[in-house]
Formats: sequence, C-alpha cells, structure tokens
Amino acid sequence: MGEADNVYAAARRNGLRAYNRMVALGRPGHLPYLDELLMDVEIVSRESIGALDLPLKKIIGTYSSGRSSAFAANFMPLLGADTEFAANGRRSATIN
Repeated sequence: MGEADNVYAAARRNGLRAYNRMVALGRPGHLPYLDELLMDVEIVSRESIGALDLPLKKIIGTYSSGRSSAFAANFMPLLGADTEFAANGRRSATIN
C-alpha cells in the first residue's frame, strides 16, 4: 500500500466516523445537493455568470445527488478503495 492509499484510507475513516456521528444524531450523513436544497423554491430562469472565486466556507454541498452519496457531511470520501472514485483520489494525491 503506497502513501496515496494510506491518505485515502485515513480520509475515508474520517468520513465514515463523521457519517455515523451525524446519523446517530438523526441528521443526514451525506452532503446536501442542490436539488434537495431548492426543493421548495420555484426557479423561473437561469443565467450563466461565468466562473467565480468562492470562499470554501460558502460551499455546503454538491450539484448532483449521485455525487452527494460519495461524501460524508464533512466532505471526506465514503466510497471504498476499490472504486474509480478512490482511484481518482489517489491519483490526485500523487500529483499534488
């Protein structure tokens, strides 16, 4: 097991602990996603505003529900080491 594998495994353990803690408190363990957040909001139009710099503290979830289940509420990964998601994370860790 290489260093990137160890980093991913540690991040996943952190994510699983956070997920279990939130579920034990009766709260969702995954990240919220945009459609869930806007469920009761009527969208009348959409306008592109280009790329913006956002402070990380402003990011609260993901765009899609599919990606939401890959992360715990603390943004740590939940998917196992044998997934493509984990392989991408390990590859990213070796690049940085």
